[in-house]
Order: sequence, then structure tokens, then C-alpha cells
Amino acid sequence: MSELVRAAIVGTGQLPPSDNEHSGTAVDGLVAQLHDVDRERALLLRAGGLALLRRSARRPTVMQPSLDAAGEESLRLPSERLHQLLTNLISESDDELLAEAYERMARAKLRLPEQLLPAALSKSGTRQRGQLPRVLGARGRWLAQLRPEWTWALAPSDAEYVSAQDVVECWEDAAPAERRTLLVSLRRLDPGLARKLVAASWKNEKAEQRLAWVELFSTNLSAADEPLLAGMLSDRSTSVRHAAATLLWCLPEGELALRLRTRLDALVSFKAPAGGILGALKSLVSEDPGTLRVELPPEDFDGTWEKDGIVEAPPQGVGRRQWWLQQLFAAVPPDHWVTRFGVSAEQLVRAALAGEHGHLVVDGLTSAALRHRAADWYAPLWDARVLAETRGAHNEHELWTLSERLTPELAEPRMLALFERDRTDLLASFRRPWPHSVATRFLSGMTTHQPEWVALLPVAAMAIPYDVLPTTLVAPAVPEGDFRAQEYLRAFDRFQSTASARRTIAEEMAP
Repeated sequence: MSELVRAAIVGTGQLPPSDNEHSGTAVDGLVAQLHDVDRERALLLRAGGLALLRRSARRPTVMQPSLDAAGEESLRLPSERLHQLLTNLISESDDELLAEAYERMARAKLRLPEQLLPAALSKSGTRQRGQLPRVLGARGRWLAQLRPEWTWALAPSDAEYVSAQDVVECWEDAAPAERRTLLVSLRRLDPGLARKLVAASWKNEKAEQRLAWVELFSTNLSAADEPLLAGMLSDRSTSVRHAAATLLWCLPEGELALRLRTRLDALVSFKAPAGGILGALKSLVSEDPGTLRVELPPEDFDGTWEKDGIVEAPPQGVGRRQWWLQQLFAAVPPDHWVTRFGVSAEQLVRAALAGEHGHLVVDGLTSAALRHRAADWYAPLWDARVLAETRGAHNEHELWTLSERLTPELAEPRMLALFERDRTDLLASFRRPWPHSVATRFLSGMTTHQPEWVALLPVAAMAIPYDVLPTTLVAPAVPEGDFRAQEYLRAFDRFQSTASARRTIAEEMAP
């Protein structure tokens, strides 16, 4: 240890003066030129000078870059006008409008400007996440590697798994959420291999994960899945058992489906419309659809029904036997009745409405039509639930799904009918963009105070086609101090703002 270091550690007050308290560098000569410097200050100056010399002489460590440089950009930058609009939308976190902007940018082969990438990656909502990776560009993908909370943008999509082997290689080390994504791809690529992986991992997974896996079997569901799903009917989780049973409902030739169909056939019969003179007289008054006779199941719940997916306890306000009947109808493919009775779906729905348990049968048929994707039933069932105004506790989600699945040709007249029936709230459930006739009808009504449209205006702002969006609309005159009227005006202004942004996006994407 040098005398300089020793004096610095022990302290000059504890050691006698020494001629060896030097750094051994040019600093000592500089300190010696100073006058009236006491021992302590001279020691500190020599130590400080030595430290400075050592730092200045140190060679920096050459670090190898941990990331490769970003690749070449293949996407173009947007215009300055669109750049400014995107800046505002990202700042406001407008999820739906940004998702639409990103989707249109991807089709136009545009990318986000570099300045917007950090905010876009940090603020992405649910709808944007499906589109943002397509407009990140090479720099955006490079940047997403730098923070754990941004790596979602690098996760491979279902489309990126091009072979079953890609999925298998990732399976063993994947986290539960990642396994679910992998299984989505594998059910598309190789359903048989998906069954093998699920069967091998089944016992080690929690109920939540097992339930998620069962639900994914709806993709490419086939008779080959029946043995595995049937084994799940004995699972320790009630939710898993029920999910497996309802999937087996979708295999019409499977044992469970045949058992339920036989059970319901015993409760349902159909009498064709009367013929001859009596039938002709009835047809003058109204078209006779025939009579659908439906009996309720027995009073006592059969314990084996639970394993078939029939839930014993009914929702509040629904009778037990009525609830079981509704579930039986929900399990049987609705086209079974067309084949059995030789009449159309429309005629059967009208006959059901005229019967004693009409609304229960219609609800059950709706669930069945959606489950089995029986498209011929969508319009008659929609009409029964909306235009015929059947009584009963309808599942609103199913009604919205029916609306969404109607073809544009079937949807347009039904959407227009909603304006006359004060059910314009259902417009939000139809596919976008809305037909021009519906959009025009809606815009004409906006200029009068429509308090029930406050929640519908944001939907309409995104659903009205670009070529129908108005440049400006005259706000309705409303009484001052009316809270609901002011709320409508605020929604009206937001509609105008969204419409303006969508017009800008469309104009800037034009070739």
C-alpha cells in the first residue's frame, strides 16, 4: 500500500508527516508549486489528480451490439396529413378508429412513422392489436424487442404457423396462454395431432386451461373427435363436462346427439295445414302454417341428462320442464325438423309461434341454428323474435348474433323495419358497413333530437359507408338546460369528428 493511500485511509491526524505521500505522477509537481497549502489539502489534491489521470487513461470497453440493425423498409410512409391525424388518434387512444386506419394502411402498404411507434405500441387497445403489427414496419418490429410489454407485437399470428411441426416444436416449452394460441393453429393444420397433444397433457392442466382447450375443438370438429370428447364427459370440472357435451351436440350422427334427438322426437309432432274446402276457407283469412305440437318433458329430471349437457336448474323466471325443453331444442340440428316434417324453416317457425310453448321453442331453435350454422333459419327466427315480438326472456346475445349473420340482402329490409318499430338499438348488431339505404335513413333522422340514439351515434359513425358520410350536418335545435338534449348534442359532435377522421383516412389512402 502506498503512503498516499495509507494516509488517505488512516488520516493525516493519525500519522506523522512523511516525504512519501506522493502520487508518483506529474500531479506532485503541480501541487508543489502551490503556496500556503496545508498537508491535508495537498494530500487531497494529489489523490484527486491521480484519480483523474487514471480515468482519462482508461480505454473504453468495446461492446458488441445485442440486436441486429433493423432491416430495410418495404412499406411507405403516410402523407403529412395522415401522419398528423394518426398522431391525434394515438394520443386520444381511439381504439376502433385506429384499428380501421391500420387495416386500411396495411392494404395500402403504408407504415407508421418512426416518431409514433413508441406511443402506438404502448397504447394499443384490443381492436388495434390485430392490425398494428401489419403497419409497424422493420423499425417497429425492431423496437418491439426492447421492452417486454411490447413483445406482443412480435408474437406469431395463427397465419404464421405454416406447418404442424412448427407448433409441436413450441408446445413443450410454451406457457398456458401460448399453448392456447398454438392449439388454435394446430386445429386448423392437423386436428388429429391436436387431439394427441391435448390427450397427452390433459391430466396435468388446470380446469381453466382444459375448458379453453375443449372450446377450441369447435374448429374442424369431426366424428374423429368424438372419442376424446366423450371421455371428457367424466371430467372433474362441471364446466368442462358441459362444454364437451355441447360440442358433441354438433356431431349429428354421434351417440349423444342421436340420444337427444330420439328424446325430443317423442315430444314433438306436426300436423299439416287442413286441405279441401276447410283449408281453402282458412287461407282466405290467413296462411295456415300447420300445427306444431310440443309436450313438456317428464316432471322428474333424469340424472343421465346432466352428462348429455342438459342443465337441471333453470334461470330465474323459467319453469324447470320448460327449461329442459328449450335445451333439447337447442341441441338438435334444426334441419332435422325440415327433413322429418317435410316443410320449410319459415313454416315451422310460424307454426311454433302459434303453439302453446312458442317462445321457448323459438329460443331453442335459435340456439340450435346458431350452433349448427343453419343459415336458412336465421331470417325466420329473426323475424319471430323482433317483428312478431314473441314474449319470453330472449337471449339478447343470440339475437345480435342472428343479426350479424344475416346476408346483406336479408339484412337491409329488416334494418329499415327497425326504424318503424323503435328498435334502432339493434342496428348496432348488423355487419358493417351498413347498406346505403339504412345509412341515408339514419342520417336524415340525426338532424332531429333523438335521445335514444346517444349510444348508437358512435356505432353509426363507424358503420356508415365512406361515400355516404356527410361533410357536415346541421345540429338539431334543443331546449337549453335539458341534460338529455345536451348529451345528444355532445354525441352528435363526436359523430361529426369521427366522420371527418374517416373521410381523411379514405382520401389519403386513395391511389
